[in-house]
Amino acid sequence: MTKADPLSRLEAQAQTWVRLLFEVSKEFSSSLELDEVLGRVLKHTVKIAGASEGSIFLFNEQGHVLRSIIARQELPPEIKTPVVETVMREGIAGWVYEHRKFAVVLDTKDDERWADFPGDRLLTRSAISVPILEGKQVRGIFTLTHTEPNAFNEDYNNVLGPIAEQAALAIRNAVAYTQTRSEWVVLQAIIHAVRDPILAVDPGGHLILFNKAAGEKLNLSKASEGKAVEGVIKDKNLLAYLKRSAPENEQITLTDGTILECTVADVLGMGRVITLHDVTMLNKLIALVNEWS
Repeated sequence: MTKADPLSRLEAQAQTWVRLLFEVSKEFSSSLELDEVLGRVLKHTVKIAGASEGSIFLFNEQGHVLRSIIARQELPPEIKTPVVETVMREGIAGWVYEHRKFAVVLDTKDDERWADFPGDRLLTRSAISVPILEGKQVRGIFTLTHTEPNAFNEDYNNVLGPIAEQAALAIRNAVAYTQTRSEWVVLQAIIHAVRDPILAVDPGGHLILFNKAAGEKLNLSKASEGKAVEGVIKDKNLLAYLKRSAPENEQITLTDGTILECTVADVLGMGRVITLHDVTMLNKLIALVNEWS
């Protein structure tokens, strides 16, 4: 019976780690709001690992700490940007950043890589720190701490390593999302400032944005946004143009005789933006000139 006890404990711990990785995977895929996701994952990991505290430092391309996320078992995640120069210069985080590999501190009193974090309320006696890597670049550092020595060993990296890998992916996705969202705000401002009718259509053929000129010209309302172009574009010639898999810059003639110069711009992650410039009068003038010449 006694021989089976250690094995049972190992199996129970393995099952716990598997459940943690499953939960973390769901967390990372649940949102693109990076701080919120990392905060929840960190708090969950601290609890399952039996750690006293945990932290995640995120870095810019120059290696400067952009912000830190700290979770405590008894408190909801706190997101702030503390001064961590000493930790990065003298502590375990700096060592992990420099060597780009995980580190286990069995006892902070015997490990010169450890530096007390300014403002710590709890005495830290052991820690494990794992880099969040994107290629060879360290995008962040994931750390768990404990008030007792020898609380962690190298086996913990088998779980924290995959969590760090998923964190790297979440960071990359969040950065891309934030950049795309910023570009979308700028694009909206530009579209609404232009006097020519402009339509934005997503890859699935849904009208996601149009300006006032397009609304007036094509009889579109706010309710038209988000709907398939088949349901909101009444002119059959314009509809046929918009439904092409790869519409080109060209002139089309609407059923009422209006001639539009259509200019297409693909926007990564959004779809395409089509500008409709009325060249009906210009074409008539060109025709008159050709007749007189």
